[in-house]
Amino acid sequence: MLEGLTIIIGVTIVLGIVITATSRDDRFLMVSGMMFAAFGVTALFWVAKAVGPYLRVSEGIGWFYRPLANLPEWIGYAGIATTALLWTVAVAFLVDDFVHLPRRKGGSH
Repeated sequence: MLEGLTIIIGVTIVLGIVITATSRDDRFLMVSGMMFAAFGVTALFWVAKAVGPYLRVSEGIGWFYRPLANLPEWIGYAGIATTALLWTVAVAFLVDDFVHLPRRKGGSH
């Protein structure tokens, strides 16, 4: 079950990186991809903090989670703050795109 969760979180991180890399000139997509990747890394860290102490290095995916579980807790809080900041910036870019959409599409404004 932990392996499945790890795969889902890994796909989240990779998807965020791919969205960021392929965003081209779209600021909202770029920041959203970075937010998605930061959220995935933060989720991976907190899962490691929760299950790492109970895993042996030799059992299954313990080799991956044990080193992450030994990192300081402030890294997780920094990840949460980064994700929240990127979400705020993404919303600002979305509102900016929405406000300027009529002008870009050749509207009356």
